[in-house]
Amino acid sequence: MSIVVDVTGVSDMVSKDANRSGSSSTSTHGENIYEKLKKAAQDGDIKRLYQLIAEDPDILGHFDKLPFCETPLHIAAERGQTHFAMELMNLKPSFALKLNVSGFSPLHLALQNKHTRMVLYGWVKRENRKKILDWKDEDGNTVFHIAASMNQNEVNVSLII
Repeated sequence: MSIVVDVTGVSDMVSKDANRSGSSSTSTHGENIYEKLKKAAQDGDIKRLYQLIAEDPDILGHFDKLPFCETPLHIAAERGQTHFAMELMNLKPSFALKLNVSGFSPLHLALQNKHTRMVLYGWVKRENRKKILDWKDEDGNTVFHIAASMNQNEVNVSLII
C-alpha cells in the first residue's frame, strides 16, 4: 500500500501564519522548508532535521495545529527510517499518536510496510525493556527464542541494543 504524502496543508497553514507575523517558510532559494523536512524524513537525514530546526525552531510544532496530517514521523515510518523516527519521537512524542488524513498512525504505516524492526525497537525502547525481554510465551520461549527460531537475527540484534 502506498500513501501519498501531502505537506500542502501544513505549508498553507504555516504560510498564512507567517504572513500574519511577517516571517517566511521558504528558504532563500524558494524551496519550502516543509518540502525539505519531507525529504529529510524520506532519507532518514537526522543532521538535516536539526539544520531545519535551527532554521525554524517551531517547524515541528506546526503539525500539532492540524487534527489530521502527515507528520515527518509518518514519512519516516513508511520508509523504514528507524533512527530518524526514533529521533522524532524523542523530540515530539505527540507525533506517535497523530493520525494522517487516511486515519493511520506512524505505527500503522510501519507495520503495513513490514518495518517490524522499527516497531519492535520503538516499543521496547519506550517500555520496560528487561520486563518485555523476559516475557515468556506458553511454551516458555522469550522473544529472543522466538526471533532466533524464525531466523530473525536483525530483530535479535535490535532488541539487545
